[in-house]
Amino acid sequence: MPKKKVKEKKSETTFVKIGETTILRKEILSTAIDTTNILKSYESYGYLRDEKIKLMKKTKILMKKIEKEVKLMREDYLPKIEKIEKEIEMQGKKVHPIKKAVQVKKTFIEKTGLDKEIDMLRAKIDELNS
Repeated sequence: MPKKKVKEKKSETTFVKIGETTILRKEILSTAIDTTNILKSYESYGYLRDEKIKLMKKTKILMKKIEKEVKLMREDYLPKIEKIEKEIEMQGKKVHPIKKAVQVKKTFIEKTGLDKEIDMLRAKIDELNS
């Protein structure tokens, strides 16, 4: 097989004249400083992300341990509800489900002029419907 001839390109150098070199140097240096600050903050972000993952794993492990301990505590130290209900039924008392007391706070909101007008219109509609 014949070898292909590769032509070598001649490198041409182009020069550009810059008038105020100090301003350009200052801009390049300030850009370099900004870039290094960004890289530094990115590294700290990566470190924080790794720490967060480690803490989340530790938290999951602790939560599993807590769940196991609570389960053991319920089994060992707290009385069984079914046993208590059977004892009450044997004594002839009725078992009533326990209701939770719920308190609702009433908040009074001052109504603006438009809200008052809307309420008055609704009251008139209710009167007409009655």
